[in-house]
Amino acid sequence: MTYVFKNNFIIYVRSNEVTQISEGFNTNMRVTLATNSLIVNDNQQFRLSLHSANIPNNIYNISKSTLNDFIIVNGTSHLIPAGFYSIYTLIDYLNELSLGLSFEFIDTQSHVKITNTSVSTITLNFSSTLPNSKGFCKLIGFTEVDRNISASGSTTGTLTVNMTSVKTIYVYSSLSVTNAVTTQSNNFQNIIATVPITGAPRDIIFFREDSKNFTNILNDTKINTFTVELKDQQSRLIQMNSSTFDLTFLLEIFEKDVIVTENRRAIEQDVPQFVGTPPSLPVDIDTQFTLDDMLESANDIQQ
Repeated sequence: MTYVFKNNFIIYVRSNEVTQISEGFNTNMRVTLATNSLIVNDNQQFRLSLHSANIPNNIYNISKSTLNDFIIVNGTSHLIPAGFYSIYTLIDYLNELSLGLSFEFIDTQSHVKITNTSVSTITLNFSSTLPNSKGFCKLIGFTEVDRNISASGSTTGTLTVNMTSVKTIYVYSSLSVTNAVTTQSNNFQNIIATVPITGAPRDIIFFREDSKNFTNILNDTKINTFTVELKDQQSRLIQMNSSTFDLTFLLEIFEKDVIVTENRRAIEQDVPQFVGTPPSLPVDIDTQFTLDDMLESANDIQQ
């Protein structure tokens, strides 16, 4: 089916001008169009894409929302204040907790080494079912297995340190997208776009859609209000810490190309349809040529 462009609209969204849905977050919002509802007929379809985004990178890599903000030692939880951390500032903070442990970052291998500086065995409860503890042990390169460290003993993580808790911003919508599939669900999801997080903390994340190779085809035929969510790669709402951000959506209307469709239908109807072996065409025996006849005719023409 061929569709041709008919019309388009730009929808400007500022996070502080729309209705926020989730308490404590400004990344789950309801957008309501003040104008009359946008409607398409049976021969048309909506297509939606994220045209641009300006988002302050105030996304903490350690926080309650990223589920990695405490360590459990000997069954006791120790909270790590939310904020921007490098592996070095995190190591400094952990060493100030007086846990009877010394934390060291091995730069050449990107591993963390933990040494027991007390006179008794210490257990790191990395197998805790609490998601925030699981998130922390992965952050510093440990698997979800308890570590029992004897006095003066040490243990080293087997995974590399990964301080990038949020890698990508996924822009979701309540509008019904018909052509976006994820490996997370192995099914269609209403994802409008992904915004890579580039630059350092506190920088502005810029997104500009320069490519028109892909756009989201919507199943909706009427648009008056819809929700927008910004989530991380784990489908968790992103905590922007009250930072205001801007999004611009391009909503296009495409219509079936009736002329092309009718022409194709007419051509298909004119083509004879045969069931089984097509009938043989009558051939005048007097006009049949053998290969030798054709070669002889070709030689005559060349002479």
